[in-house]
Amino acid sequence: MANEIEIEYPAGEGTLYAVVRKAGTNTRWNGTAWVAASTIADSAWTTGQIALTEEVSSDATGTGVYHGDLPGDGTAGLYTAEAFLSTARAVASLSVATQDIEWDGTQIAVPRSATSITIESENISIEE
Repeated sequence: MANEIEIEYPAGEGTLYAVVRKAGTNTRWNGTAWVAASTIADSAWTTGQIALTEEVSSDATGTGVYHGDLPGDGTAGLYTAEAFLSTARAVASLSVATQDIEWDGTQIAVPRSATSITIESENISIEE
């Protein structure tokens, strides 16, 4: 598996850090296996975090798109990646973005889609 996690965030952060959970199971990746999220102590917050590196353009300019690999054994299911600015469990590391990933066992089952919102005076339009 490669680069299934894709988070958009302003360019220039270099690396974001993701915590990955299996939807509906209250489990989290700990670096080697899926475990109950409650078994990971606050002091072990970095356990299993996935580094998301920023994609760069041909002139080495950051694009604001951060990628990382979906961890685990390849089991089909719905996963959620939650991105943080640092590995520290502190106010400075508030969640900055999330991505739901539907995995069919070999690839992303549903292509990623982006939603943009445009506000013009009193008219609001949502495009998908």
